[in-house]
Amino acid sequence: MARKYQPTYWNHKGKYQAELELLQGILIPHKGEACTKQGQLLLCLSNLYHERYNNGWGNAIGHYTRYIRKYMKSHKLNIKVTQAMSEKDFDKAIDKVLKHLKVTLLEPCGPGDKVYGHVRS
Repeated sequence: MARKYQPTYWNHKGKYQAELELLQGILIPHKGEACTKQGQLLLCLSNLYHERYNNGWGNAIGHYTRYIRKYMKSHKLNIKVTQAMSEKDFDKAIDKVLKHLKVTLLEPCGPGDKVYGHVRS
């Protein structure tokens, strides 16, 4: 019998768990929007993860996925995040984003970088 995949970051055992927690502490404020594009990206991914595992995609997520696509396109990254992806592929996408964030200079947010709706867990 095949074992069911256990989402790694949801269980606090992601490949880059320490980096995730450090970056969340630095880039995502407890209230409101992040002040860097990279912080907004991490905020959107964190909120999507929360929506998937806490709410079963119960809330609107379009503003998160739109920002993620915009960021990926502007930084020429081939990382896709969708509702249809498997848990394993979702974790792999987060791995790739965290590797990118470790080597990317922070960019201040502009007016088009605001994303509404924020949950920090």
